[in-house]
Amino acid sequence: MKGVWVNNLSKATLWLALGSGVSQGLLLIMFLWAAQKLEPEMVGRLGFLYQTYWTFSMLFASSFGSTTTRVIAEKKVKEPHLLLNYTFMHLLIGACVSGAVALIIGFNTPFLSIWWFQSDKHQYDIIWLAVALFGNGILTILFSALSGLKQYSLLSLMNISRGVFTVIFMTWGLLFENITEAMKGLSLATFVTILLILSIISAFSNLRDFSLRRFWIRSHYSELLTLIVPLLISSVIGTGSLWTGLNIIMRQPDGVAQMALLTVALQWRSLLLFLPTTINQAALPFLIELWTRGDMKAFSLRLRTSCRWAGLLTILPIPIIIAIHGWIAPNLSSWYALSVILTVLIATIFSALSAQFGNALIGMGRAWIGLQKNAFWALIFLGILALPISGALRFGMALLISYAILWWSIRTYVQNQICRRSINQHNCVTKTMEESYEPTMGSS
Repeated sequence: MKGVWVNNLSKATLWLALGSGVSQGLLLIMFLWAAQKLEPEMVGRLGFLYQTYWTFSMLFASSFGSTTTRVIAEKKVKEPHLLLNYTFMHLLIGACVSGAVALIIGFNTPFLSIWWFQSDKHQYDIIWLAVALFGNGILTILFSALSGLKQYSLLSLMNISRGVFTVIFMTWGLLFENITEAMKGLSLATFVTILLILSIISAFSNLRDFSLRRFWIRSHYSELLTLIVPLLISSVIGTGSLWTGLNIIMRQPDGVAQMALLTVALQWRSLLLFLPTTINQAALPFLIELWTRGDMKAFSLRLRTSCRWAGLLTILPIPIIIAIHGWIAPNLSSWYALSVILTVLIATIFSALSAQFGNALIGMGRAWIGLQKNAFWALIFLGILALPISGALRFGMALLISYAILWWSIRTYVQNQICRRSINQHNCVTKTMEESYEPTMGSS
């Protein structure tokens, strides 16, 4: 049983890791190249815009994306003839929500340009950021639907394609040292990937199963809200806190230079997290099934296994990353820069482990508890940012301390819940045996 589970988890993780790893690796190379070619002010501005894009991407993926994956996986078994209906329904919801976000950003570009960059000359950069966010909302739903269908190889290929398109189109703009053209390239890459996935879906799906009459599956909306509300609020708190932290750093007197350093550090963090994240994504269906069956021994075993994998795969690359960084980016290899990067990477270890236990909370159906834990983390993170420490290092210290406390808190809760349910099951079994024993003695 354990061998089969590990084999299935390994295959899913490897496919997901391949796509995310190649895509993140290509982006990291592009940003390191940009750090060498462009002025620090341009690198900081590009990094802030991309981190804003990435923040909204994570927010959407952890709420609407996770909900889509769960629903598609469930309906594949219960109502396979309505899969296209559910997919298009979620696409419509994703397009509406991401479109609303894009419109809000688009209408506020004059204010945001002055607020972020102390100048009104960067409005077109922000407009193209809004366009990219709209496309990303649609793309996230498509990726999540493929995950729910367990099309891991296709998902990996599409993720690689997205990374290749992004690097090609953004690099074209950076060759001319034009941030607006780079952001336009990010938008173009997003929509090209959307068209590629839609063409594949239309080629391999039976579109006759889709009908407008059954498109509005009304009973699904209450179920959708029950799933998405705690995940969405939790995601808003988590990603919003990180984004707020970047704004705090950006508005310092030397904020642009600090942001240039953080951009590289956070790209290393993203690369370091991709394997733990894919383990998380692959392990979730197994944890849900085991918790539903009440197999606490297997549930605890699966959770320990995924935590060991995540911890090991996060710790081992850190010395390699530090060595490679000093070789690739010597201009960002001062003692201060290395201390910032090392602090962010150590914080990533606790972040990866916290995510594994957060996965267990979703499997237990404790999404609201996860929301409470994320709110607790956000208070600590933003509180530490008020300390009188130098900009980028202050951000790294806030990540490290807050994620270490979150890991301890959520780990303690999950272990207590496993113990309680194990004890309750034992008492229930004992009581059942006693009840079945008494009539037998009376009849004899």
